[in-house]
Amino acid sequence: MIVLKDRQLDILNLIIQMYTQDRQPVGSKALVTHGINASSATIRNDMSTLEKMGLLEKAHTSSGRIPTMNGLRFYIDHLILPEHSGETNVHKEKLLPDAIEQLDSFLQKYVERLAQLTHFTVFATAPDTSLQLLTSVQMVPLNANQQIVLLIKDKGQVESRIVTGLSQSDFASLHKVIEDYLVGNSQAVITSIVKTTLPQFAHQYFERPVDAIDILYDLFFSDNQERFFVSGKLNILEYSHLSNHDDLRNLYHILSVDSKMLEFFQENAQEDPIFSIKIGEELGNPLFSEMSLLSIKYPVENHGSGRLAILGPANMDYLKTVSLLKQAAAELESSLNEYYRYLDAIQ
Repeated sequence: MIVLKDRQLDILNLIIQMYTQDRQPVGSKALVTHGINASSATIRNDMSTLEKMGLLEKAHTSSGRIPTMNGLRFYIDHLILPEHSGETNVHKEKLLPDAIEQLDSFLQKYVERLAQLTHFTVFATAPDTSLQLLTSVQMVPLNANQQIVLLIKDKGQVESRIVTGLSQSDFASLHKVIEDYLVGNSQAVITSIVKTTLPQFAHQYFERPVDAIDILYDLFFSDNQERFFVSGKLNILEYSHLSNHDDLRNLYHILSVDSKMLEFFQENAQEDPIFSIKIGEELGNPLFSEMSLLSIKYPVENHGSGRLAILGPANMDYLKTVSLLKQAAAELESSLNEYYRYLDAIQ
Protein backbone atom coordinates (compact mmCIF):
# COMPACT_ATOMS: atom_id res chain seq x y z
CA MET A 1 0.00 0.00 0.00
CA ILE A 2 1.40 3.38 -1.03
CA VAL A 3 1.33 6.07 1.64
CA LEU A 4 2.32 9.62 0.71
CA LYS A 5 3.26 12.56 2.88
CA ASP A 6 1.02 15.60 2.52
CA ARG A 7 3.51 17.52 0.38
CA GLN A 8 4.10 14.52 -1.87
CA LEU A 9 0.35 14.16 -2.31
CA ASP A 10 0.09 17.87 -3.15
CA ILE A 11 2.91 17.52 -5.68
CA LEU A 12 1.36 14.50 -7.36
CA ASN A 13 -2.03 16.19 -7.44
CA LEU A 14 -0.65 19.37 -8.98
CA ILE A 15 1.52 17.57 -11.54
CA ILE A 16 -1.45 15.57 -12.76
CA GLN A 17 -3.75 18.59 -12.89
CA MET A 18 -1.18 20.60 -14.85
CA TYR A 19 -0.25 17.73 -17.15
CA THR A 20 -3.84 16.81 -17.99
CA GLN A 21 -4.56 20.41 -18.92
CA ASP A 22 -1.63 21.15 -21.24
CA ARG A 23 0.08 17.73 -21.77
CA GLN A 24 3.48 19.21 -20.85
CA PRO A 25 5.98 17.67 -18.38
CA VAL A 26 6.04 19.51 -15.06
CA GLY A 27 9.25 20.65 -13.36
CA SER A 28 10.02 21.78 -9.83
CA LYS A 29 10.06 25.51 -10.71
CA ALA A 30 6.53 25.30 -12.12
CA LEU A 31 5.36 23.60 -8.91
CA VAL A 32 6.85 26.39 -6.80
CA THR A 33 5.13 28.95 -9.02
CA HIS A 34 1.81 27.17 -8.62
CA GLY A 35 1.87 27.08 -4.85
CA ILE A 36 4.00 24.20 -3.49
CA ASN A 37 5.60 25.72 -0.38
CA ALA A 38 9.09 24.21 -0.58
CA SER A 39 12.41 24.80 -2.30
CA SER A 40 13.04 23.45 -5.78
CA ALA A 41 15.60 21.02 -4.34
CA THR A 42 13.09 19.63 -1.83
CA ILE A 43 10.46 19.29 -4.53
CA ARG A 44 12.92 17.47 -6.80
CA ASN A 45 13.63 15.00 -3.99
CA ASP A 46 9.91 14.38 -3.54
CA MET A 47 9.48 13.97 -7.29
CA SER A 48 12.30 11.43 -7.29
CA THR A 49 10.58 9.54 -4.46
CA LEU A 50 7.29 9.54 -6.38
CA GLU A 51 9.18 8.26 -9.41
CA LYS A 52 10.66 5.36 -7.41
CA MET A 53 7.12 4.53 -6.22
CA GLY A 54 6.05 4.23 -9.84
CA LEU A 55 3.68 7.20 -9.70
CA LEU A 56 5.72 9.55 -11.90
CA GLU A 57 8.20 9.14 -14.73
CA LYS A 58 10.67 11.41 -16.46
CA ALA A 59 9.71 12.75 -19.86
CA HIS A 60 12.20 11.90 -22.58
CA THR A 61 12.65 15.47 -23.76
CA SER A 62 12.50 17.31 -20.45
CA SER A 63 13.67 17.19 -16.86
CA GLY A 64 10.03 17.47 -15.83
CA ARG A 65 7.81 14.59 -14.76
CA ILE A 66 4.59 13.14 -16.10
CA PRO A 67 2.20 10.75 -14.34
CA THR A 68 2.32 7.01 -14.94
CA MET A 69 -0.81 4.89 -15.20
CA ASN A 70 -0.24 3.88 -11.57
CA GLY A 71 0.02 7.55 -10.67
CA LEU A 72 -3.25 8.30 -12.41
CA ARG A 73 -4.92 5.36 -10.63
CA PHE A 74 -3.66 6.63 -7.26
CA TYR A 75 -4.89 10.14 -8.10
CA ILE A 76 -8.32 8.81 -9.08
CA ASP A 77 -8.67 6.62 -5.98
CA HIS A 78 -7.42 9.14 -3.43
CA LEU A 79 -8.31 12.55 -4.86
CA ILE A 80 -11.06 12.22 -7.47
CA LEU A 81 -13.42 9.50 -6.20
CA PRO A 82 -13.55 10.71 -2.57
CA GLU A 83 -14.19 14.28 -3.73
CA HIS A 84 -17.07 13.19 -5.95
CA SER A 85 -18.65 10.63 -3.64
CA GLY A 86 -21.50 12.98 -2.68
CA GLU A 87 -23.89 15.19 -4.60
CA THR A 88 -22.56 17.28 -7.44
CA ASN A 89 -23.25 20.93 -8.09
CA VAL A 90 -25.09 21.13 -11.38
CA HIS A 91 -24.25 24.08 -13.62
CA LYS A 92 -27.03 26.57 -14.26
CA GLU A 93 -27.02 26.04 -18.02
CA LYS A 94 -28.45 22.70 -19.08
CA LEU A 95 -26.44 20.63 -21.52
CA LEU A 96 -29.48 19.88 -23.66
CA PRO A 97 -32.56 21.97 -22.79
CA ASP A 98 -34.85 20.30 -25.37
CA ALA A 99 -38.03 18.71 -24.06
CA ILE A 100 -38.39 14.96 -24.52
CA GLU A 101 -40.76 14.07 -27.34
CA GLN A 102 -39.35 10.63 -28.15
CA LEU A 103 -37.01 9.04 -25.61
CA ASP A 104 -34.59 7.30 -27.96
CA SER A 105 -34.02 10.39 -30.12
CA PHE A 106 -33.57 12.50 -26.97
CA LEU A 107 -30.90 10.16 -25.61
CA GLN A 108 -29.11 10.06 -28.95
CA LYS A 109 -29.04 13.88 -29.08
CA TYR A 110 -27.80 13.93 -25.51
CA VAL A 111 -24.78 11.71 -26.15
CA GLU A 112 -24.04 13.67 -29.33
CA ARG A 113 -24.01 16.89 -27.31
CA LEU A 114 -21.68 15.43 -24.68
CA ALA A 115 -19.35 14.10 -27.38
CA GLN A 116 -19.18 17.59 -28.90
CA LEU A 117 -18.41 19.18 -25.55
CA THR A 118 -15.75 16.68 -24.46
CA HIS A 119 -14.32 15.58 -27.85
CA PHE A 120 -14.43 12.08 -26.34
CA THR A 121 -16.66 9.07 -26.96
CA VAL A 122 -19.94 9.00 -25.05
CA PHE A 123 -22.21 6.04 -24.29
CA ALA A 124 -25.65 5.80 -22.71
CA THR A 125 -28.27 3.19 -22.02
CA ALA A 126 -31.94 3.94 -21.52
CA PRO A 127 -33.59 2.94 -18.24
CA ASP A 128 -34.29 -0.75 -17.87
CA THR A 129 -37.62 -1.61 -19.51
CA SER A 130 -38.07 -5.06 -17.98
CA LEU A 131 -40.84 -3.76 -15.69
CA GLN A 132 -42.82 -2.22 -18.56
CA LEU A 133 -45.97 -4.03 -19.64
CA LEU A 134 -46.69 -5.21 -23.15
CA THR A 135 -49.96 -3.38 -23.88
CA SER A 136 -50.69 -4.45 -27.47
CA VAL A 137 -49.28 -6.06 -30.58
CA GLN A 138 -49.81 -5.20 -34.24
CA MET A 139 -48.80 -7.30 -37.23
CA VAL A 140 -48.48 -5.80 -40.71
CA PRO A 141 -47.92 -8.09 -43.76
CA LEU A 142 -44.93 -7.26 -45.96
CA ASN A 143 -45.40 -10.16 -48.35
CA ALA A 144 -46.51 -13.78 -48.27
CA ASN A 145 -43.56 -14.81 -46.07
CA GLN A 146 -42.84 -11.74 -43.93
CA GLN A 147 -44.69 -9.58 -41.44
CA ILE A 148 -43.71 -6.62 -39.29
CA VAL A 149 -44.52 -7.16 -35.63
CA LEU A 150 -44.97 -4.02 -33.48
CA LEU A 151 -44.68 -4.60 -29.73
CA ILE A 152 -46.17 -1.64 -27.87
CA LYS A 153 -45.21 -1.04 -24.22
CA ASP A 154 -47.10 0.91 -21.57
CA LYS A 155 -44.61 3.79 -21.36
CA GLY A 156 -44.70 4.72 -25.01
CA GLN A 157 -41.95 2.43 -26.25
CA VAL A 158 -42.58 0.68 -29.58
CA GLU A 159 -40.32 -2.16 -30.71
CA SER A 160 -40.50 -3.47 -34.25
CA ARG A 161 -39.38 -6.85 -35.57
CA ILE A 162 -39.59 -8.56 -38.95
CA VAL A 163 -40.88 -12.14 -38.75
CA THR A 164 -40.14 -14.59 -41.56
CA GLY A 165 -40.97 -18.18 -42.40
CA LEU A 166 -44.48 -18.89 -41.11
CA SER A 167 -47.57 -19.78 -43.07
CA GLN A 168 -50.46 -17.31 -43.16
CA SER A 169 -52.29 -19.55 -40.71
CA ASP A 170 -49.36 -19.58 -38.29
CA PHE A 171 -48.95 -15.80 -38.63
CA ALA A 172 -52.57 -15.41 -37.53
CA SER A 173 -52.03 -17.87 -34.66
CA LEU A 174 -48.90 -16.02 -33.57
CA HIS A 175 -50.89 -12.79 -33.30
CA LYS A 176 -53.61 -14.54 -31.27
CA VAL A 177 -51.14 -16.24 -28.91
CA ILE A 178 -49.35 -12.97 -28.17
CA GLU A 179 -52.65 -11.19 -27.53
CA ASP A 180 -54.14 -13.97 -25.42
CA TYR A 181 -51.12 -14.96 -23.33
CA LEU A 182 -48.50 -12.21 -23.39
CA VAL A 183 -50.21 -8.80 -23.66
CA GLY A 184 -50.62 -7.21 -20.23
CA ASN A 185 -47.50 -8.82 -18.78
CA SER A 186 -43.99 -7.62 -17.95
CA GLN A 187 -40.87 -9.03 -19.56
CA ALA A 188 -40.24 -11.29 -16.57
CA VAL A 189 -43.69 -12.87 -16.86
CA ILE A 190 -43.43 -13.11 -20.66
CA THR A 191 -40.13 -14.93 -20.25
CA SER A 192 -41.73 -17.53 -17.99
CA ILE A 193 -44.73 -18.04 -20.29
CA VAL A 194 -42.70 -18.40 -23.48
CA LYS A 195 -40.12 -20.72 -21.93
CA THR A 196 -42.35 -22.97 -19.84
CA THR A 197 -46.03 -22.63 -20.68
CA LEU A 198 -46.42 -22.11 -24.43
CA PRO A 199 -44.22 -25.04 -25.56
CA GLN A 200 -46.62 -27.41 -23.82
CA PHE A 201 -49.56 -26.57 -26.10
CA ALA A 202 -47.99 -24.80 -29.08
CA HIS A 203 -49.08 -27.73 -31.27
CA GLN A 204 -52.69 -26.74 -30.64
CA TYR A 205 -52.14 -23.39 -32.37
CA PHE A 206 -49.41 -23.84 -34.95
CA GLU A 207 -48.79 -26.03 -37.98
CA ARG A 208 -45.06 -25.78 -37.18
CA PRO A 209 -44.95 -25.31 -33.38
CA VAL A 210 -41.14 -25.50 -33.04
CA ASP A 211 -40.65 -22.72 -35.59
CA ALA A 212 -43.32 -20.62 -33.89
CA ILE A 213 -41.68 -20.95 -30.46
CA ASP A 214 -38.31 -20.02 -32.02
CA ILE A 215 -39.90 -16.87 -33.42
CA LEU A 216 -41.35 -15.99 -30.02
CA TYR A 217 -37.84 -16.34 -28.59
CA ASP A 218 -36.53 -14.01 -31.28
CA LEU A 219 -39.31 -11.51 -30.62
CA PHE A 220 -38.86 -11.29 -26.88
CA PHE A 221 -35.33 -12.47 -26.05
CA SER A 222 -32.70 -12.44 -28.80
CA ASP A 223 -33.10 -8.71 -29.43
CA ASN A 224 -34.13 -7.85 -25.90
CA GLN A 225 -30.90 -6.00 -25.20
CA GLU A 226 -30.32 -2.62 -23.71
CA ARG A 227 -31.26 0.40 -25.74
CA PHE A 228 -27.76 1.63 -26.39
CA PHE A 229 -26.62 5.02 -27.69
CA VAL A 230 -23.13 6.12 -28.67
CA SER A 231 -21.58 9.20 -30.25
CA GLY A 232 -18.07 10.44 -30.99
CA LYS A 233 -16.72 6.99 -31.85
CA LEU A 234 -14.06 8.36 -34.17
CA ASN A 235 -12.89 10.80 -31.47
CA ILE A 236 -10.97 7.85 -30.06
CA LEU A 237 -8.64 7.92 -33.06
CA GLU A 238 -7.58 11.48 -32.19
CA TYR A 239 -6.06 10.48 -28.86
CA SER A 240 -5.23 6.82 -29.42
CA HIS A 241 -1.59 5.93 -28.76
CA LEU A 242 -1.68 3.16 -31.36
CA SER A 243 0.68 3.34 -34.32
CA ASN A 244 0.65 -0.24 -35.57
CA HIS A 245 -1.63 -0.58 -38.62
CA ASP A 246 -3.14 -3.87 -37.42
CA ASP A 247 -3.95 -2.37 -34.02
CA LEU A 248 -5.55 0.67 -35.62
CA ARG A 249 -7.56 -1.54 -37.95
CA ASN A 250 -8.78 -3.66 -35.02
CA LEU A 251 -9.71 -0.56 -33.03
CA TYR A 252 -11.58 0.87 -36.02
CA HIS A 253 -13.46 -2.43 -36.35
CA ILE A 254 -14.65 -2.16 -32.75
CA LEU A 255 -15.72 1.43 -33.34
CA SER A 256 -17.57 0.56 -36.54
CA VAL A 257 -19.71 -2.25 -35.11
CA ASP A 258 -22.31 -1.16 -32.56
CA SER A 259 -22.52 -4.65 -31.07
CA LYS A 260 -18.77 -4.51 -30.36
CA MET A 261 -19.14 -1.11 -28.69
CA LEU A 262 -22.06 -2.42 -26.62
CA GLU A 263 -20.00 -5.45 -25.59
CA PHE A 264 -17.14 -3.18 -24.48
CA PHE A 265 -19.59 -0.99 -22.56
CA GLN A 266 -21.27 -3.95 -20.85
CA GLU A 267 -17.96 -5.52 -19.83
CA ASN A 268 -16.61 -2.32 -18.33
CA ALA A 269 -19.56 -0.34 -17.02
CA GLN A 270 -22.65 -2.46 -16.62
CA GLU A 271 -22.00 -4.01 -13.21
CA ASP A 272 -20.02 -1.16 -11.73
CA PRO A 273 -21.16 0.87 -8.71
CA ILE A 274 -23.03 4.14 -9.10
CA PHE A 275 -19.88 5.99 -10.18
CA SER A 276 -16.60 4.47 -11.33
CA ILE A 277 -13.45 5.16 -13.30
CA LYS A 278 -11.46 2.43 -15.07
CA ILE A 279 -8.15 3.06 -16.76
CA GLY A 280 -5.61 1.22 -18.87
CA GLU A 281 -5.36 -2.52 -18.34
CA GLU A 282 -8.53 -2.45 -16.24
CA LEU A 283 -10.47 -2.08 -19.50
CA GLY A 284 -9.44 -5.59 -20.51
CA ASN A 285 -8.20 -4.84 -24.02
CA PRO A 286 -4.69 -3.69 -24.99
CA LEU A 287 -6.23 -1.45 -27.65
CA PHE A 288 -7.58 0.68 -24.78
CA SER A 289 -4.48 0.44 -22.60
CA GLU A 290 -3.98 4.22 -22.45
CA MET A 291 -7.62 5.19 -22.16
CA SER A 292 -10.04 5.81 -19.33
CA LEU A 293 -13.75 5.03 -18.97
CA LEU A 294 -15.84 7.08 -16.55
CA SER A 295 -19.34 5.72 -15.95
CA ILE A 296 -22.26 6.72 -13.78
CA LYS A 297 -25.68 5.25 -13.10
CA TYR A 298 -28.75 7.47 -13.25
CA PRO A 299 -31.93 6.21 -11.54
CA VAL A 300 -35.45 6.92 -12.79
CA GLU A 301 -38.25 6.53 -10.27
CA ASN A 302 -40.24 3.32 -10.82
CA HIS A 303 -38.47 2.73 -14.13
CA GLY A 304 -35.12 1.21 -13.20
CA SER A 305 -31.91 2.97 -14.13
CA GLY A 306 -29.71 3.74 -17.10
CA ARG A 307 -26.01 4.37 -17.40
CA LEU A 308 -23.92 7.14 -18.91
CA ALA A 309 -20.21 6.83 -19.72
CA ILE A 310 -17.35 8.78 -21.27
CA LEU A 311 -14.33 7.12 -22.90
CA GLY A 312 -11.26 9.31 -23.31
CA PRO A 313 -7.49 9.37 -22.85
CA ALA A 314 -6.13 8.23 -19.50
CA ASN A 315 -4.49 11.64 -19.09
CA MET A 316 -7.77 13.55 -19.46
CA ASP A 317 -8.71 16.45 -17.22
CA TYR A 318 -10.58 14.38 -14.63
CA LEU A 319 -11.91 17.27 -12.56
CA LYS A 320 -13.58 18.80 -15.60
CA THR A 321 -14.80 15.53 -17.11
CA VAL A 322 -16.17 14.10 -13.87
CA SER A 323 -18.04 17.33 -13.16
CA LEU A 324 -19.58 17.28 -16.63
CA LEU A 325 -20.52 13.60 -16.39
CA LYS A 326 -22.23 14.05 -13.03
CA GLN A 327 -24.10 17.08 -14.29
CA ALA A 328 -25.27 15.11 -17.33
CA ALA A 329 -26.48 12.20 -15.16
CA ALA A 330 -28.35 14.56 -12.85
CA GLU A 331 -30.03 16.21 -15.85
CA LEU A 332 -31.02 12.86 -17.31
CA GLU A 333 -32.49 11.73 -14.00
CA SER A 334 -34.51 14.94 -13.69
CA SER A 335 -35.67 15.02 -17.33
CA LEU A 336 -36.66 11.35 -17.44
CA ASN A 337 -38.50 11.51 -14.11
CA GLU A 338 -40.53 14.40 -15.52
CA TYR A 339 -41.08 12.53 -18.79
CA TYR A 340 -42.35 9.38 -17.10
CA ARG A 341 -44.55 11.34 -14.66
CA TYR A 342 -46.23 12.90 -17.70
CA LEU A 343 -46.72 9.48 -19.35
CA ASP A 344 -48.08 8.01 -16.13
CA ALA A 345 -50.54 10.90 -15.80
CA ILE A 346 -52.05 10.44 -19.24
CA GLN A 347 -52.33 6.64 -19.08
